[in-house]
Amino acid sequence: MIEYYKTQENDEVRQIDGYQVGCWVHVVAPTPDEIDYLSKKLEIPKDHILDPLDKEERSRIELKHVEENFKHSLVIVDCPIETKDEMDYLEFKTIPIGIITTKEVVVTVVLKQLPILEDIMDRRMEQYNTANHIQFMLQILYAVSYYFLKYLNSLIEHMHTLEKNIRQSMQNEELYAFMATQRSLVFFCNGTSIQQGCFG
Repeated sequence: MIEYYKTQENDEVRQIDGYQVGCWVHVVAPTPDEIDYLSKKLEIPKDHILDPLDKEERSRIELKHVEENFKHSLVIVDCPIETKDEMDYLEFKTIPIGIITTKEVVVTVVLKQLPILEDIMDRRMEQYNTANHIQFMLQILYAVSYYFLKYLNSLIEHMHTLEKNIRQSMQNEELYAFMATQRSLVFFCNGTSIQQGCFG
């Protein structure tokens, strides 16, 4: 799926019908035909679109210059998501989000729709200017860090509640929920340590 958004004169980010200079191209689980189209239209390697679709992809930055002129860049970061484990306990995982900047547009590539990007579409966090590529990319990265902290605080509160319940009941269900929370912390530790190494 490919969607196009652009900041309007009233500072609202609105969905538009097609590609325009200064827009945000939002790509979710693209088909092979969509990948071909984007690669040709934006003059970027297919790998830049495919890599963020790999759940195991590591955070990294790639810059492409041609004859000393900027052509495009790729930033991949782990993004936290809220989910449920096989026993329906609350769990948090991370999936990659790819942010590609070109001379004309910003492109986000994800395997599934993310609350972080929905917040930007609905302007729930702050004002965004899709035409200012660097600022827009930094705002997305800030939103990712905000969600890491938000979910981390939820995990800490959840762990305290589970620890209290375990002391009182020692039921298997409480232990399973506690283990799901611990798995979430492992995902967070891996995601943040890799990104710290990449950007630090």
